[in-house]
Amino acid sequence: MAPVTVGASLLLCVMSAFSGSVLQDVVRTQTMPLTEQMKAGVRFFDIRVKHRNNKFQLHHGVSDLGADMDGVLSKLKEFLSKHPEEFIMTRFRNEDDSDRNASINYASGNTRYFGETLHGYIKKYGESLFWNNSEGESNPTLRSVRGKIIILSDFPFGNVSAISTNGSLAEKEIIGPTGTFKYGLPYRQARIHDSYKLDSNWSLYDKWEDVKKYLVTTNSQTPSSDLNIGYLSGSVGSFPYFVAGGRTYANTSASHLLTGATETATGINWDKWPDFPRGSCTWGPGWICSIFFSGLNELTATWLTKSNPQYVGILVADFPGNDLIDRVIKINAQFKRMLQLEGQEWVSLSSNGVDPQCASNDGIRCLRGVSSAEATRATTVLVCGQDHRAKWGSTGYENRSHWCSIARDKVTRDMAENSSAEQRMPSMGSSSFRMETNMHNSR
Repeated sequence: MAPVTVGASLLLCVMSAFSGSVLQDVVRTQTMPLTEQMKAGVRFFDIRVKHRNNKFQLHHGVSDLGADMDGVLSKLKEFLSKHPEEFIMTRFRNEDDSDRNASINYASGNTRYFGETLHGYIKKYGESLFWNNSEGESNPTLRSVRGKIIILSDFPFGNVSAISTNGSLAEKEIIGPTGTFKYGLPYRQARIHDSYKLDSNWSLYDKWEDVKKYLVTTNSQTPSSDLNIGYLSGSVGSFPYFVAGGRTYANTSASHLLTGATETATGINWDKWPDFPRGSCTWGPGWICSIFFSGLNELTATWLTKSNPQYVGILVADFPGNDLIDRVIKINAQFKRMLQLEGQEWVSLSSNGVDPQCASNDGIRCLRGVSSAEATRATTVLVCGQDHRAKWGSTGYENRSHWCSIARDKVTRDMAENSSAEQRMPSMGSSSFRMETNMHNSR
């Protein structure tokens, strides 16, 4: 698939445990393997670890997920080597909140500090793989992060004074001149909207109202240097799969769960949970319809389609499906800098910095002869090169008179430098990225 455009919203995913049906429903937040998630467009991962035997073991709260940091980093490195125009963001959290890294946790089989182990992974996979924020930036250029992993550090480590006495040299090497972790950005400096605790299934609509408020507010803000991160996911009083889908069990083919409430022709419950679907209607003197739950992924995808926002920050969700993912990509497809060719196609440079793309509503045909405002509202793009070949049998470059050839000459010359060097990542953008399946019992 075409690379996801930078500068909008992101979808994120995490790892999960697979032992025991009840435990699985509590901690599992995604089904696709890591590489498949990235192929689907995921660009942000919530990675939570515990320091055990000088390694980082993936955990979701108290649950050992049966995987370690090597398994994650090797997959991320492999993907970025094949797609160097992309980048990956990772929220990196130490699940041992009590471990302040001021001493070595020998009881867990460690012989070194948390920071030393982190430094060891960075050295093992190559410092060039990680974005080095040694200058303390809050809003890096796209050019500087392509092919990199950006760590959003969310662990009790990062202050020089905290390790000045007990910390090792290896720990000090991952501290920048500003006194913070230098291979990324501080997670807690972002604008984080995470109302993840639900009392019960019937708290789902309150959660949706809260998310909708985040979407509206974030879209109305002027993009700034701060990241905006909105979590669609939730747990505690509900299973993650229910929050995501509103289903009777953890499968997208499962039916939506009944709320127990009904709406009638006489006006009863017309304004109750208005965004939840109605169905199973019966007819008598008047109609009576059951009100069903709907998950946050579906509700958000519908809102994005209807509202067509310009900016929603990073979106975090469990079990992201095609509808939500595609909607996020379409937001990313909105144009910031466009040119209209003589053939009336509206074009810009795609996210890979090489191939031009045209505004489209079906991903197959370019919009031609429309106004710039109409082109801006395009729901997707057609990208020259391999994407064009898959749909038309040619890359679009074989014929010099084809719009792809004309656009490559014009767009690359006029826009490439600005697009890659000047565009920044305000709040993770002004549209959308990809999604995560999150592990949240402990924040």
